[in-house]
Amino acid sequence: MSDSFQDALSGLAAIVGDKQIIASGPDQEPYVVDWRGRYHGRAVAVVKPGSTAEVAAVVKFCAARQLAIVPQGG
Repeated sequence: MSDSFQDALSGLAAIVGDKQIIASGPDQEPYVVDWRGRYHGRAVAVVKPGSTAEVAAVVKFCAARQLAIVPQGG
């Protein structure tokens, strides 16, 4: 894992907490497959903010570092 990737995960964890980040493994599966099970994607990490303030902070953090995001809701 590169230092810049680890720095990004650390920064995001400071916003939402370590337990709200899924960096790898089968726990990502529900977040990278569409609801029909037809399309599968890849994610470096899944970040699960718990409030609108955390959503705003995550978006601001990613925008400042030019990190791509794909928002999902449900």
